[in-house]
Order: sequence, then structure tokens, then C-alpha cells
Amino acid sequence: MALASDDIDDFFDEQDRQIESLLTQDFSPTGGVVSNDEDFDQESITPGETNPSTTNSVNACLEALNESVGLHIRQPNRAKRAFEESGPLGLFRLFITRKFLVAIRDWTDRSLDEAGKKRVNKMELNAHLGLEMATSLVKLNHIKSHWSVSMFGGHNDFWQTMSRDRFLKIQANSRLHHPETYDHEKSSLDLSWTCRKLLEHLQKILHAAAVPKGACAPDEASI
Repeated sequence: MALASDDIDDFFDEQDRQIESLLTQDFSPTGGVVSNDEDFDQESITPGETNPSTTNSVNACLEALNESVGLHIRQPNRAKRAFEESGPLGLFRLFITRKFLVAIRDWTDRSLDEAGKKRVNKMELNAHLGLEMATSLVKLNHIKSHWSVSMFGGHNDFWQTMSRDRFLKIQANSRLHHPETYDHEKSSLDLSWTCRKLLEHLQKILHAAAVPKGACAPDEASI
């Protein structure tokens, strides 16, 4: 059951108060939290030396922020049913609707036809989108490297899912907009123009499925 708007506002207000409380506190070198007007002897710390208790206090602050991070599922029963019926693909469909996937396939097929390439079927499209997302999780310098069979190179799931050549052909012709709507002048001024339809789609549907809670980036490594 989705939360009421007032309940969500109260929830985020409480999260903001907790984070503001942490950010306005100072951490003493003895591990305790002190107020802004409390002073301590800095001379007791040797220059260039890290005080262990200060590090522990900072770590405690980061741990508190990490514990507040999460994703609030607004329709948990629907998400559970989708996962039980279709696994990860079911969860993916909560964010990318079947209607929009059909549109992506049609736009991509038009481009493949013009290039004289084989059209993409439904299973291939799902596999291609999955591998596109996987490239951001399995980080390698080049797309082709994910299919490498050399020692310490590549990833089995990539070449077991789709051949490298077929993936690259689909990727080169993948379209997130109707080919006939392309406008060179607009796309030159708007760097996100080619994926604008996808962004608009996500903006409409994301808030109905899930909303983030707590701090989204407690440190620069999490951004």
C-alpha cells in the first residue's frame, strides 16, 4: 500500500533532522561528541600523526549516515509479486513499461533496417539492455573487453548471453526516440536529446515505484 503524501513528507523531515544533527556536531579527539563552544588541546596531537579516536568518531558518523541510506518501495506487494513471477526482469519492468520497450524495439528495428542488419527480437532486446547495464557494474576500459577470453579479462556472462558482434550491431543502431523526429539543431543544443524520451518516461514512473531515503552520497566514493 502506498504511503500518503503527508507520511512521506514527515519521513523525509525526520531524515533531514537526523542528518542536520550529525553535520552540526564536532567530534573530539577522545571519541566523544562535543558542542561547538567546547575546546580541546590540539597540542596533544603530534603534527602529521592521525589520532585513532578521531578516526573512530568520523567512522561512526559515516556508519550512521550509511544506516540511514536506503530505497523506500512504495508498492511492496506489487514489487514482491513481480519478482516472484519474473525475477529481476519483473523488477525491471516496474520502471520500464512494456509499452515503452515495444517503442524502443520499433525505433531500433527501423535503424537496423536502414543499415541492412537483422532486426532485434524481444529476447535479444532484453539481453542487450541487461548487458548495457552490466557494463556499468563490470568496469573495463573498452566495451569489447567484456568479451575477452584472455587471462584476467572479460566476463563469462557477457559471451554466454550474446555475441560481441551482435551486441555492437544492436548498440550502434539502438534508438530511444523515433528516427523521424531527429532534429540536428535541437540535439546540438541539448546533449541529452537522444535519451530525452527515456528520461521523461522515468520521471513519470519512478516516484510511483520507489523513492530514496536518507543520505545518497555520504562520501565522494559513493557518488
